[in-house]
Amino acid sequence: MYARPVTIYQGTNNPIQLTIKNQDQKPVNMTGYTVQAKIQDPVNAVTIDTLTVTFSNISLGRGSFTIGTNLVNSLDQRLYKLAFKTIRTSDNFDTALYIDDNFSVPLDLQVKPGFYS
Repeated sequence: MYARPVTIYQGTNNPIQLTIKNQDQKPVNMTGYTVQAKIQDPVNAVTIDTLTVTFSNISLGRGSFTIGTNLVNSLDQRLYKLAFKTIRTSDNFDTALYIDDNFSVPLDLQVKPGFYS
């Protein structure tokens, strides 16, 4: 992943797709791992929710998750952080998933109004 803000919109489901790559920009085989996406509130220093990435092609590190309508509607601030964690399923060893070559972990998550009832 590259560090760029992710924008989500209130009033609808927001599917997010990702491909996990190594420092040489080659896909990483994620067999034997689980990936979690955490929505974090930097103002209050809490995790709002944890979402599991579902892989469409685990050998190429391609996956997705959805930030549902109810969750995104409950986000009252406009800026959150999105952080990813890998968990090795054999022993539950977890580690941060870096989003760029500078070993950054959190990614900006912008929440905008989009669809009104």
